[in-house]
Amino acid sequence: SIARQIKMINLGGALPIALPAAWRNKSAPPCGCTSQKHAGPGQRYTILIQSAPRTGMALVYGILTAAFPGCYIQKQHFNLASPKATYPRGPFAFDGPVVTTVRDPLDSIASALSYQGNLHSNDKSHLEAELQDFANVMTQGQVPFDRLSGCSNSSHRLLLRYENFFGNHHGMVLAIERVFRCQILQQAKMEMLAAQNVTEVHRVTTTPGFHYTKAPRTASEGVWDPRRIGLHFNHISSTLGGSHLHELLPWQLKAMCEDSNVRILRESCGYDPAPCSAERSSFPS
Repeated sequence: SIARQIKMINLGGALPIALPAAWRNKSAPPCGCTSQKHAGPGQRYTILIQSAPRTGMALVYGILTAAFPGCYIQKQHFNLASPKATYPRGPFAFDGPVVTTVRDPLDSIASALSYQGNLHSNDKSHLEAELQDFANVMTQGQVPFDRLSGCSNSSHRLLLRYENFFGNHHGMVLAIERVFRCQILQQAKMEMLAAQNVTEVHRVTTTPGFHYTKAPRTASEGVWDPRRIGLHFNHISSTLGGSHLHELLPWQLKAMCEDSNVRILRESCGYDPAPCSAERSSFPS
């Protein structure tokens, strides 16, 4: 079943992911919605991404845009302005799950501070604002993270860990093909590689004159273009997707580690406790 397949997906450690025998016989349909009929007026087959900010959402959006030509790729930051996420009109492509990216909040929050130029600021209001935004995601959005259910896939949600999919082209191809039960075309794989070239994306988005272009509300053309998927100027941080942990000021790390929502996500997703526990003895009272 699709639920069983999703629960077996893991983008860490054991790769490559074994494909069903039928897929090895090339019987799976190509990924994309060009051959699927519309469900009705204004409706398109949809792939929905729901993720917290700075967790690799734009990267996955670009990958899925390349992999699924003809499909409507929609992204939401859990609709932070609304207590309930609004799902798009139309059926889900290939009866697939909602896709959610997750990242160690120590890094995602630090990345947000870095993007705004506040990572090294001693003004505590900047971090307080980011922690409040993170709390909104955890408490108002449809977030599948808690101590009871853990941080894992379900019958309707594919959870992609940033630390495992970042730079893992082969793993992403296999995960997408397995969960959506389709084959990514070779040209789409080349476009996916371009989407994952973080160094080039950083170069393009830091070029003078680059500006934010709102993601089109039309079906994907299967082409990776940083100007058309909603990237901001200087979207990629100076670490090129790497960790910001070494850049955090002691008081920033203390505040993050003591935040209850940060603790819940880090514990349920099994993130290394060392950054918080090792530093606890040196935290000022």
